[in-house]
Amino acid sequence: MRIKFVNTSLLKNNTDHGYFIYANHTQPQADAFIPFQLNLFKSTSIIVSPANLGIPIIGRLLPMAGATPIPSNLHQMKDFISAINYQIADKKQVVIYPEAHVWPYYTDIRPLPLSAFHYPVTQHSSSYCMTTTYQRPKRSGDRPQITVYLDGPFKPKQALSPKQQQIDLRNQIFSQMKKRSSYSNYQAIQYERR
Repeated sequence: MRIKFVNTSLLKNNTDHGYFIYANHTQPQADAFIPFQLNLFKSTSIIVSPANLGIPIIGRLLPMAGATPIPSNLHQMKDFISAINYQIADKKQVVIYPEAHVWPYYTDIRPLPLSAFHYPVTQHSSSYCMTTTYQRPKRSGDRPQITVYLDGPFKPKQALSPKQQQIDLRNQIFSQMKKRSSYSNYQAIQYERR
């Protein structure tokens, strides 16, 4: 796929700490690989649904690539949180697709659940957002050009309560992703509310 990255230099300055990257989920296969292209100097972990591990071929490779599956029950939550804490302490970039389900080539940002912004608040970590946009292909019949924008860092405001920090962080990231999504000028699929 033809992917152009904008602002990846933001991550190259952050070598001393782990951080989180929030991304819109619009590519069924490529979203598993795009984060690894952002910062070649950083180990990457992607928080994934356990269902992703069942995808033929790719599913078996995800754990080796650093995928961390969301727990399927409360008993696994403690180990999951410990794994995320370890990854940040180990200076990794942890990628979260808060929209959860992939909507191929979707050009807007869906609501981001507040629960996804708990991690940077408890870890006192920086966050970035990665917004995938689509531009009209030069020739009819070609795939659209994909441009991925990186923005940040966004930091929890320590003066606020933990819940307010989550809300503030989500609102900042959502607002920036909405702004970047407006750079799409091509819609491959028309999504309509039923």
